[in-house]
Amino acid sequence: MRWYLRCALDNLKGVIPGQSLLRDCKRRLFPYQASEGRADFAIEEGVRLINFVRSSREIAGAVCLEIGVGWEPLLSILFSLCGAQKVILTDLNRLCSPQTVATAMVALRRNQNAIVTGLKLDGDMVARQLNSAPQDMEDIFRLFRLEYLAPCNCAGLPIAGQSVDIVYSRAVLEHVPPRVIQQIFVESRRVLAGSGIMCHFIDPSDHMEHRDKSISRIHFLRFSDAMFRLMCLNALNYHNRLRHSEYARMLEETGFEILKEERNIDPRAVVFAKTQKLAPKFRHFALEDLATVDSFLLARVVVNR
Repeated sequence: MRWYLRCALDNLKGVIPGQSLLRDCKRRLFPYQASEGRADFAIEEGVRLINFVRSSREIAGAVCLEIGVGWEPLLSILFSLCGAQKVILTDLNRLCSPQTVATAMVALRRNQNAIVTGLKLDGDMVARQLNSAPQDMEDIFRLFRLEYLAPCNCAGLPIAGQSVDIVYSRAVLEHVPPRVIQQIFVESRRVLAGSGIMCHFIDPSDHMEHRDKSISRIHFLRFSDAMFRLMCLNALNYHNRLRHSEYARMLEETGFEILKEERNIDPRAVVFAKTQKLAPKFRHFALEDLATVDSFLLARVVVNR
């Protein structure tokens, strides 16, 4: 579907009153539909994120905190398979359910070989844990040492200070307002132990392009803030449009030192940024910053700040 039709349809859905009630009714009437492609991609990125973390510290024995687990706890279970002592799952809304956890287990079993190879794990151990896992959601959480906190505001976590070793997220921060991201970073610094690290994968690209390949991956940089707000009346479509350098700067301003960063710069987006008239707020950015469509950031707490 063309981006403007999808935008109009989503906006129409967004202005209907009683959104929470409507979502509950939809979940009862229409069971959760798993997407094999989306789950496989999430696992692939999860493997990459874990190896990014491992470049700084081991996961075995660590207490981990996931910001915005979403529907399927795929990354949480990957961290558990790597030996995490405990993984705390957080989200603003309680999205995980027996059905979504079951679909996550199916996806993990389907990707066993890729997980074992990508994470250099013992194949027998992974097969044993995944294939003999119980059916009940709570039993699965106990087996993989998962603690689910939802609803939970990550700007004010119900967690003791210096009790977490690793904080991470995947494709979450781009959906969070900048001032809240700063609060989350400050709170993460509070709960992280002295040697704690934080790793975030961010998708700063135009999410409308995911469904309409006729537009650029940075198409949304053409619009002013006011126009873009009108295009995203549905809160589920919110995107802060922050660029890679802005996330890096926020990390440093909130007491973190960046250990490692990687970005995927889309060549077509570079051409788009050169040839299209972007909104004034984006015109001072470097071309590479504008055209970054994937960001990985690994940071640690600055001690004695």
